[in-house]
Amino acid sequence: MTDLDRITAELAEIQDALLGLDAGRFAERYELELRRDRLRAEADRYRRAADERRPTPALVAELRSIAARVAAAERRVSGFTMMSGPGGTGGAPAAVSGEMTRAVIDAKANAASDLGPLLARKAIIERVLVERGIDPASGRARSAAGPANLGRRPEPTTE
Repeated sequence: MTDLDRITAELAEIQDALLGLDAGRFAERYELELRRDRLRAEADRYRRAADERRPTPALVAELRSIAARVAAAERRVSGFTMMSGPGGTGGAPAAVSGEMTRAVIDAKANAASDLGPLLARKAIIERVLVERGIDPASGRARSAAGPANLGRRPEPTTE
């Protein structure tokens, strides 16, 4: 079992324990949540190390794919929220009667979308690219001059 497998298994155990806790057991919940946060940070370090070994073109391609998926998810969320507004269909009667507030609509739309994980992954890839001196927006190297390239890490080579 790899370290990442061990971390994933422990996170699953913690999740099960959290779900099984009684509402009044605050101290135990707090300790489990602390452990979960530490394990998540450790897993992020493993993922980041794997990204740092990947070649730049692969990271740029993944970043572009994520940008397209984020745009599509945002269009889905916008379409869902527009259904409840003036001139929309589907959710308009509920919105007019006051049963469905804008906050409820937004919460349901965000829960139905996969924006959170996508945006988190996008931020990780952008950070690796910036550290290599690559502009995430264009996928090209930044100019060698300036503070943006201080501490720049070299790109890994594949052989």
